[in-house]
Amino acid sequence: MATYKKNYGQGFSMEPQLESRDVPAQQCVLSLEAVTHVAADILAFGGGMYHVEGEVSVTLQAGKVYSVKGELSKEYSAVWLEDAEGKLISSKIEKGKR
Repeated sequence: MATYKKNYGQGFSMEPQLESRDVPAQQCVLSLEAVTHVAADILAFGGGMYHVEGEVSVTLQAGKVYSVKGELSKEYSAVWLEDAEGKLISSKIEKGKR
């Protein structure tokens, strides 16, 4: 949503925005979501808009950095959590088949 808010009304250009949050180091359930955004609403009418969301249970460690990663396509979409080294930390929330 940070990218959407930053770029709304800017025509056909889009500059991705990174967003971060501090979360406690503990076992927790996180809601993850991956969704296609386009620079101008009219572009959504051509298709190619994909979405996947769900919850994962993870144990977060103090001092570590985690990233939400995803893949979106017509056939397969997924979202998951990785650590800074690229190691999968959560299960993948998947839709469709690879």
